Amino acid sequence: MLNKLYEDNALGTIPQDRYEQMSQKYSEEYYTLKTELATLQEQLSAYENAGGRAQKILKLTERHAAFTDLTPAILNEFINRIEVHERDQKRARYAIQHISIYFNYIGRFENEVTQLAEPTEQEIRQMREEIEEAKKEKSRAYHRQYSREYRARNLEKQREYERIKAREYRARRKAQTAAAQPAQ
Repeated sequence: MLNKLYEDNALGTIPQDRYEQMSQKYSEEYYTLKTELATLQEQLSAYENAGGRAQKILKLTERHAAFTDLTPAILNEFINRIEVHERDQKRARYAIQHISIYFNYIGRFENEVTQLAEPTEQEIRQMREEIEEAKKEKSRAYHRQYSREYRARNLEKQREYERIKAREYRARRKAQTAAAQPAQ
């Protein structure tokens, strides 16, 4: 097509500015198709490679299909690495932390279920509120328990203090009544 366009320009059947415009357009299209072809070839090779990886993971799952105990050796055959991401709040005892699990032969497994497992911002906010409420309730329970134990420990001391005060009160009343009787 580019050769035909060049011939038309050489014969003078097409104006020069039109030729330059069409030539530039064809050149742009050629280079975009060339880059698209390269990306498609990369995707095709990745797909073919994925087919081999899929066969390997199928063989692995068939080999361990009837296991009774989950051992570290079996886990090591399935899992390539586990990434524990940074906490969203520093120095917080209770914080939300993301974990990514990468499997052998397939990488990080993503599907609808795992995407639903990722919490939204609203869910994260709600989790934080629940964590804060749990912390407050734990603190309240601790203080209630401490108060109960404190009262139990000091109950006898309190009773002894009240007995002493009652004796002192009775002794004062007796002294007041004794002082008031001889004057009569």
